[in-house]
Amino acid sequence: MVAASAFLQGVPLPVTAIASLLAAALFASSAVKLTACERDAGQLISWTAAGHALFFILIGTSNTSDTFEHLWKYGIATPVTIILIYMAVSTGRTWLSAALLATLGVASMSLGFRSHALVCLISMVILIAKGASSRPRWAKVGVAIVGIYALAILLPNSISSGAFGADVQARTIAQEQVSDAPAFLAGRVEPPFSIAAISEKPLLGWGNLNKIDHATEASGVQIARDLGMENPDSYRKIWIREGGQVSLHSVFFESWAAGGVLAAGFPALLICLFSVAVIQARGQYAALVVLVSVQGLWDVIFSPWGYNRPILFAISAVLACWCITEHRRVKNKPRPHSVSDPNHLVGRFSQNRT
Repeated sequence: MVAASAFLQGVPLPVTAIASLLAAALFASSAVKLTACERDAGQLISWTAAGHALFFILIGTSNTSDTFEHLWKYGIATPVTIILIYMAVSTGRTWLSAALLATLGVASMSLGFRSHALVCLISMVILIAKGASSRPRWAKVGVAIVGIYALAILLPNSISSGAFGADVQARTIAQEQVSDAPAFLAGRVEPPFSIAAISEKPLLGWGNLNKIDHATEASGVQIARDLGMENPDSYRKIWIREGGQVSLHSVFFESWAAGGVLAAGFPALLICLFSVAVIQARGQYAALVVLVSVQGLWDVIFSPWGYNRPILFAISAVLACWCITEHRRVKNKPRPHSVSDPNHLVGRFSQNRT
């Protein structure tokens, strides 16, 4: 649909978006053929993560080769986390996965990688809240409420107080002052521009994001002001990068704005798939499923294409599908007859007589 929209409107093809979508489809079809169960998919994503981590450690890119902080943030944080959680779930100890997620979340926050820290901490809260199936529902709800309060109130206060280091404190405060973004946007300033672009051409899209006009940009500025972002100069330079490159910083919003409502179907499907997987994750691989699903949700909504996301999206989606499939298989599995079942007793009596 992105290519069709660009062709119909006579604008250049958005090569990166089209190539990323095709790559995700190719990797997903390959992953389906390579896996036969949740365990296979977990093993596949761990090996893929190991390959990503080795690439960034041994070769790297221009933004990962100067400091460990940049290597962690732009290269190995996500793959290393997947590897460690896979190793943890292999032991069958849920508490170990929760402890690792908490440790990695604090480490990423101290290194200034707030989005990864939130993914780890949110995954930890979900994992603890789900708990054992025998735990009462009120206890699960209570844990979830406490976790949400800690992430929404205590964590921001801890950052502002310098608990994660003076550098992280200073960068966070500086970013908030520059962007004027409300707290619920998590430092992202692109959503108002995305809303304006989609509202202008919701059905067909723009074909190419770089063709979004100045009138739509002005509409985005008005939406941003309505949300409390009072300094347009601080965020317009993030919307429109050097050379006129438009950035919506979201796979979902980029797909919809470029190719219209049908092009948004794939990322919308990923959002639904990962959400269901988070809810239904049970058993040995629950921690891994929750982690990759929460990471997938974050990346679909708040991250652009790039950084090997097509392959991670694909294998994460396959793992989520196996999780849902096996959950339904267990749920629909007929239970063995109880001793107190009259039919069962009749059957045994008949067998004894014969």
